Amino acid sequence: TVSAMLASTVLSACIGYGAGLGIIADQSGPHHHVQSVPGSNQIQMVHYKSSSYNSPSLEERKARAEYRILREQRVMQKISEQMDRDQAELRGLEKIQLLEQQAKAGTLLP
Repeated sequence: TVSAMLASTVLSACIGYGAGLGIIADQSGPHHHVQSVPGSNQIQMVHYKSSSYNSPSLEERKARAEYRILREQRVMQKISEQMDRDQAELRGLEKIQLLEQQAKAGTLLP
């Protein structure tokens, strides 16, 4: 019974290992190859260019560039708005500081 348990555990581990390699190979796409190193539990990813791998079309590259520009414009707009708020807050704090200094000096101006 112990040998049967050991055999089933080893078989289960081998099946799981093989399934894991299959999942990794499916996710790695056409330009990766998964190699297992014999006699060890290490997996080696090999990157190579395949003739079946197509570069993005001109339309895709243009769309990506347009999206990137719009995204960066939104970021710049948000930064500009935040800077305006920060500057307004700074002016308010400077006014308060000036009023406190004048109050301490006893020369409160209208």
